[in-house]
Amino acid sequence: MTRKESLILATLLGTSLLGFGEVEQEFPLGVEVVTGLRTDYVHRGFQLAGSVLDAQIETEYTLQQDLTLVLGGWIASELSGDFSEIGGSILLEHTLTELFTVGGGFQSFNRDNGPIPDEQNLSLYFQFFPNQDWDLKLLASRDFEGNGWYSALEGGWSYRLSDDAFLSLKSGVSWVNNYNQRDGFNDFFGRISFTYLINNSVSVTPFAGWSVLFDDDEINDETDRIYSGLWFEVVF
Repeated sequence: MTRKESLILATLLGTSLLGFGEVEQEFPLGVEVVTGLRTDYVHRGFQLAGSVLDAQIETEYTLQQDLTLVLGGWIASELSGDFSEIGGSILLEHTLTELFTVGGGFQSFNRDNGPIPDEQNLSLYFQFFPNQDWDLKLLASRDFEGNGWYSALEGGWSYRLSDDAFLSLKSGVSWVNNYNQRDGFNDFFGRISFTYLINNSVSVTPFAGWSVLFDDDEINDETDRIYSGLWFEVVF
């Protein structure tokens, strides 16, 4: 898929459905869609592209009372370059108790003209919810395409400002082993966002994020990154 085709598809998907961000809500059909624009596309400490337009869709299906299947797909295209990405994921999530959740799944990334190659990831995570505002997540992921490991420990916090608006913060550290020529502690990452609910189904979310490398990556000419963006969201 060419960059132009990717950009057109992302725009059509995003403008027709408006989009979903990262807001967890109750919704009738279990379908979430997002379209957005960000100044940098940073993936696990690597800058894959500059300004990027992307669109995502995700749906979930309850298999049992405590077991959920989540399917997702996305497409991204650089506005002023040749990078493009298309991917998909399948995830199983099991709620152990009100405080603990375990999940695992598969992700596939198909990239054109990016600094790192395609990925085929098998991941497992464990999440702890001490209360409704905080969570702690431990993730381990195996990249079978490059035979490397990626793991991360991150925390999340949210604060409702009103019935229609809230703040969210996510931050954590990552560690890698033979992951695209990196080893050891990888980066300190995070994102802060503000979400405004236009109605029960549609919202808008401006955000800013960062990735601070523990060691400068001279092999891939990588440095610390600060970026910003905007999501338009809808749930069905």
